Amino acid sequence: MSRIAACALLVSLTACKEQQTQIRFTFPGGADGGAGGCQAQTDLKCVNYFQFSAGNDDGFRSGCTPIQFVLGNLCDLVQLAEGQELFKLPPETMLPIRVAGVRVFPAISCNAGTCPAKTIFSGATLESGAPIGNYAGQVLEIPVTVNMPCGTPEQFFLLPEGSTCAQVCHRPDLLVCDNVAGGCLCKELPTPEELDAQRMDGGQGGIDSGQ
Repeated sequence: MSRIAACALLVSLTACKEQQTQIRFTFPGGADGGAGGCQAQTDLKCVNYFQFSAGNDDGFRSGCTPIQFVLGNLCDLVQLAEGQELFKLPPETMLPIRVAGVRVFPAISCNAGTCPAKTIFSGATLESGAPIGNYAGQVLEIPVTVNMPCGTPEQFFLLPEGSTCAQVCHRPDLLVCDNVAGGCLCKELPTPEELDAQRMDGGQGGIDSGQ
């Protein structure tokens, strides 16, 4: 099976119940076969906002809403989207419809701007350039794929006076966002034992490299 439709997610896109346009999320089929690709995509726990947009420059609509629960896998997108006000669009709204799950920090809006957001998954209708009303009584599919997994967990630390975020995060490669919300966003820090081992290795490496 090349893709698996999300379980009965049919969201009304028009106000007239007799002439509804509906959407259905679909997901890539995985190598694990029957379980489906969406169940295999589990590294999504960092996703904290759901973005939605539709239309073009002449009639663009967008929305962004916080996610109130932790996504266990990509199949949970069905639960996330059910009942969303974002999808209640007038029939003249132009396609395509786009959706995305993003990691935002600080988690105050999708456009916080102080720390680059990460788009973890996204999708869009295959149809574009026509109003939603042209598809009244039909189902529009939105194939959703994972752009990048959440990866290493991130941690926030206040920035002590006189310190730098590179120091707070212990290593420059662990620094995600510098001086954001009065602190530092770091990748999950090593354990004290790992730090001790790194100091020992780093000291030898410094000698070998002439630093």
